[in-house]
Amino acid sequence: MAKLTEADYYHAYQIIANSCWFSVDPCDAYDEEDELTVHLQSNIPSPEKLLIKKQSWEALSEEAREILTTILYATDELYDMLSTKNKGILSKRSIRMYFTRIWQSKFIVNRTIKEITTWANQL
Repeated sequence: MAKLTEADYYHAYQIIANSCWFSVDPCDAYDEEDELTVHLQSNIPSPEKLLIKKQSWEALSEEAREILTTILYATDELYDMLSTKNKGILSKRSIRMYFTRIWQSKFIVNRTIKEITTWANQL
């Protein structure tokens, strides 16, 4: 069985995170002063940050995750129902009105929107 190196784990992490990575040929990594230069993308979040975000997502209530997935994966018809009538944008008020009609509870909707607001501010 082959032994995995730290570089192998790093490449596997990059593939899992759907980021773009390029394998570097050791001959191409040296510049004219014979110094090894490897440029990593700085916008790739660390595994720790990804784990923290995943755990915070899982800590949300079912209602909060339902609202967020509804907004993220809304069809055109559903987006029209969620958005404001004049400008066609999403607002807390329009989302609150839609889910109040669906769940028939202002208390649950208001509590869930406050939970989502707190969660989004912590990201």
